[in-house]
Amino acid sequence: MTDTQPTSKKNNNALFNPKFIKKAIETSGILKNGEIPEKAKKIIERRLSNQAIHQKAKELEQSHDFLVFFKELLGYKSVGDQTNAKTWNVVNELKGIDYALGEFSKSKKTVLVPFELKSPKTSDLTRPMLGRTESTVMQAARYALNSQGTAKWFLVSNCLEFRLYKFPESTSQYEQWFIDDLIQPEEYARFVLLLSKTNLLGGTTETLFNDSQQQQKDITDQLYRDYRQLRIDLINGLKKDNNSIRRKTMVRISQKLLDRMLFIAFAENRGLLPRRTLHSRIFAQPIAGVTVWKVIQILFTAIDKGDSEFNIPEYNGGLFAPDTELESLKISDDLLKKFKTLYDYDFDNDIGTPVLGHIFEQSIADLDEIYATVSEEQELQSTTKTTGTAGKRKQDGIVYTPEFITDYIIQHTLGGYLKQKQDNITDEKDSAAYWLAYRGILASTRVLDPACGSGAFLIGAFKYLKAEYDYVNQRIRELDPQHTDLFGLDLDAEILNNNLFGVDLNPESIEITQLALWLETAERGKKLKPLDKNIQQGNSIIHHKHTDKQAFLWNVQFNKVMESGGFDVVLGNPPYVRQERLSDIKPYLQEHYKTYHGVADLYTYFFELGLNLLKKGGRLGYISSSTFFRTNSGTPLRHFLKVQSNLLTVIDFNDYPVFEGVTTYPAILIMEKPERLRKQAPQSNFSFLNITAKKDPQHGELKQQLQTDFGVMKQAALKADAWQLEEESFANLRQKITKGYKTLKEVYGSPCYGVKTGFNEAFTINAQQYAHLKQDDPDGEILKPFLEGKDLKRWRSESRNLYLIFTRRGVDIDNYPLIKAHLEQFKEQLEPKPDDYSKNKIWSGRKAGLYQWYEIQDTVAYYDQFEEDKIVWGNLQSSPSFLYDDQKYFINAPSPILATTEKWLVGYLNSTVAWYFLNNIAIGRSGGFIECKPMYINQIPIPTVSPEQKQTIANLAEQCQTHAKTRYELEQTVQRRLLENLRPINNPESLNTKLTQWWKLATVTELATEAHKAFKLKKSGTLKVDLTDPTLQDVWEKYLKDNTKTWQDTTDTINGLEKQINTAVYALFNLNADEQKLIEK
Repeated sequence: MTDTQPTSKKNNNALFNPKFIKKAIETSGILKNGEIPEKAKKIIERRLSNQAIHQKAKELEQSHDFLVFFKELLGYKSVGDQTNAKTWNVVNELKGIDYALGEFSKSKKTVLVPFELKSPKTSDLTRPMLGRTESTVMQAARYALNSQGTAKWFLVSNCLEFRLYKFPESTSQYEQWFIDDLIQPEEYARFVLLLSKTNLLGGTTETLFNDSQQQQKDITDQLYRDYRQLRIDLINGLKKDNNSIRRKTMVRISQKLLDRMLFIAFAENRGLLPRRTLHSRIFAQPIAGVTVWKVIQILFTAIDKGDSEFNIPEYNGGLFAPDTELESLKISDDLLKKFKTLYDYDFDNDIGTPVLGHIFEQSIADLDEIYATVSEEQELQSTTKTTGTAGKRKQDGIVYTPEFITDYIIQHTLGGYLKQKQDNITDEKDSAAYWLAYRGILASTRVLDPACGSGAFLIGAFKYLKAEYDYVNQRIRELDPQHTDLFGLDLDAEILNNNLFGVDLNPESIEITQLALWLETAERGKKLKPLDKNIQQGNSIIHHKHTDKQAFLWNVQFNKVMESGGFDVVLGNPPYVRQERLSDIKPYLQEHYKTYHGVADLYTYFFELGLNLLKKGGRLGYISSSTFFRTNSGTPLRHFLKVQSNLLTVIDFNDYPVFEGVTTYPAILIMEKPERLRKQAPQSNFSFLNITAKKDPQHGELKQQLQTDFGVMKQAALKADAWQLEEESFANLRQKITKGYKTLKEVYGSPCYGVKTGFNEAFTINAQQYAHLKQDDPDGEILKPFLEGKDLKRWRSESRNLYLIFTRRGVDIDNYPLIKAHLEQFKEQLEPKPDDYSKNKIWSGRKAGLYQWYEIQDTVAYYDQFEEDKIVWGNLQSSPSFLYDDQKYFINAPSPILATTEKWLVGYLNSTVAWYFLNNIAIGRSGGFIECKPMYINQIPIPTVSPEQKQTIANLAEQCQTHAKTRYELEQTVQRRLLENLRPINNPESLNTKLTQWWKLATVTELATEAHKAFKLKKSGTLKVDLTDPTLQDVWEKYLKDNTKTWQDTTDTINGLEKQINTAVYALFNLNADEQKLIEK
């Protein structure tokens, strides 16, 4: 390609919603009466008039001249642009970056926006130049990653085209400008709005991005709500007008009609059909004897066959092919007019193909629920809930696989496979022969999604292959223009007919996948490609018709692919179907799958199927459940993958919310099919990454984690009982602290759960209620001091003066009339469910069991242990939080207890060694928590420890508990004074988080600000104590300062004692300095 201005101006991957940006420009004041300000106009005109001269200059001069233009137009300053400059916002050649925008001074270098600026010779910013491994875009993204969190954007340009990317959200979406277009007022205004120094570095661009994203999400969610409601209305309406046809059949027919109408609405906005094509037919003046449905059928035929009179090209392809079942229906005019809700959306600016992809993915999940609940007798009901893609629930919004996840899998399966093949080409890389050979590889690559659902992965693969074909053709055209036969080929048809294959059990999924591919490839006047040969319906995992009439016969349906050895790439998101729904096919699965287990879920068999369908050396990439890493039912699958695949990458997301709003415990696994069957695991390495969720993960955080350094481990090191993803040094350390030692269960017995009442609201009472009810129970036979899990902290409890009504089995409630009267208020909720109660009815009480309504739900045979000395802890912990209780507290489930008098053990459990071990075996939960259930605590290794060592650690632990209690009492004392002295009289509000953590407040001014917030006072509102009084300010300043110092001194003391405990525990395990660092890491 020559160094000329690119001709393609339409950017279908824009970061910002165009209509949102247009409105932002209108209110920005950037344009003066709709025109570019004169000074800026002259800068642009000077640049454009000298464009040819700039392009002939040396590369360094071109970059320098362009940067001058950039700074002049957008207000940036380099150090050399100012006299005696103290701060500047552009530097060059900082840590390898061409240019960096940010905050700079002699003592400060904060990179906010890396800027890679190339010459026009770099014609494609997304491709590596010859001899390089990174594209300009990836180079800039790497610099953003290396900024250690300061860079939220990056820029790339070749002096002709300019792009802004959001980091770390995406390297496929960007805001784009061409320099020639900046003379147009709307393009200039968009350029300044998003890239000016004030906005880009000052945060306005970030705010605009977040607002645009939220608006886009709102539009997407509203479209899906309308789409979902329209489908429900169609199913019910069609059934009403055609009562002889089963409602279940109407689900499929409604989906086909919805698909056609959606295509028409999309096509109108994208110029594929004349504007108002649908609207003019639905809302036209009625013709006597002609229904709207008849008019719509004529339109369907016109789109299928073409109609020059109405300027409708022939699209064919199958979407609008004659369908007797659909055409024979009666459809009322009122029902068809409901499609106006689709027509009203802007499919050109608001609803791109990615948004439709999200809607299609959600649609497939919701169809499963519709089929499960559809009834011939009753109409389908609307719901405000949406079924998540992994079978979970999310309120009123879209749940879909994020694009960067599909992109990642495609990049490392299809991309990795092609890179491997490309590396094997022996021709010189700058020769036409090389690129012709690579084009041959592209043409012969077969990609399969065996459970294609909405087509998301096939769409991603299509885009990837299209980009590869375009680049290869460009290189061939540059190196040997004679190959004109290649340049005239229809690449869309090439890819759809030769490269992509999909199968799904659900016929609606097939139709939606085909629709998604048609929408992606549709062009004005160009026929839609028939997809029925490559996108087929069937049961992927069943290959015998006698087991399932929808069995998919791979060797028949895709015979040419299978005869050539199989597919090159298999990818996707296998269906998550619980094993309980597989009963009918379990005998078949047991006979035909090595990964079979009686309670394994459906996704298990897609791993084995995928590897079996691959060519030797082919790649498989799935996002699926990670539960098989640890479960007994996952044992056969773990063994199969460990031995019969070459693992390349494993990413365990744990409980990170990959699918927004739902927790699914997914994992990405990418692997290669080995050249031969094996009897044992290979010694090769694979990369792994354990993703950890913060309490409130930020937008783009997960994408950034996927770009961090991966660990490496040997495939053969994966254990048979569970997969533990860890580097060899950590594996060796874990072995050192476990090998030869007894477990906690073996030494001290298993911990027990706290009390399970079945309805805590009835059995838990406060101090005021206790004062009344203890008249029944002065000796405390039934009323027990009580702590809940949230009261259990590290070294201390934070009692809220709660009590438990512990009516264990056999208690005569009539002996306690006041307590009985209290419980009778909740009698309906306390009744045990009868064994013969209908499964179809909702029970308002507790679960079935052999207990009376007034008794706690579960038998607590070990209740006496609650009144013994014991160690207690909360079930969910983000840091070790064990404490020793000698106050006879009862604890609620699921918090456990361990009866013991050995105080050294609480010190050990709070040590870094015990916590390191727990983090390696316990299930993770959102927010960085792990489950500390008895099953995990049981496994903690107990080192050999002498009486003297026990006493040393016990003494340290006791001191920790004493100081922690003192610190908590100080916190409570200051909190009480804040309430008593600051809260206005009769104000019901309580302290907020910042006031509760008063030791973090720096000044009295900050104290006053937070008090106004906590007590919901306006600026003019007054606190009980006037903190604007200078004398009172001094008093409160000293009070805060003195108590903060006491708090900090106590905390430092606890930290020092904990360090001594850790040192003592390290010595018990004989850990050296390097091993201690690994544990603390």
